[in-house]
Amino acid sequence: MNYRYRCSCGNVFDNAETSAVCPKCQKENSTDGCGIVQLYRLGNYVGCAVKMGLFVDEQPYGAIANKGNIKLVIPYGEHQLEATLRRTKTLKKPVVNLTPEQPEAYYKIAMDIFGTEIALKEAEKDSMPDK
Repeated sequence: MNYRYRCSCGNVFDNAETSAVCPKCQKENSTDGCGIVQLYRLGNYVGCAVKMGLFVDEQPYGAIANKGNIKLVIPYGEHQLEATLRRTKTLKKPVVNLTPEQPEAYYKIAMDIFGTEIALKEAEKDSMPDK
């Protein structure tokens, strides 16, 4: 499973390592001083062919495919999470607080059958896929 970084230059990129060089500006990025938010998009036939946009504090963090699984590298502190698909947005945007004592959070992204609402639901680590 990949880690998704957002470099200070604004570039968003994935890497399998906990430390990676930004392909755009060549700056070193790592998980030091950061927490991890693992997101899993539950499979759904509505919008399954379209990737869902991910945002942390209204900043883009790339996209996630249907049944996709990613670990976002986010600095410690409080952050608001959001997912979007075309005109559909997260109605209740969860706030996650990452600290050195609680550096990880887990969320599943679900969409209703009508494609009108996206929900980010907090999950347990053991309920998340490994790949």
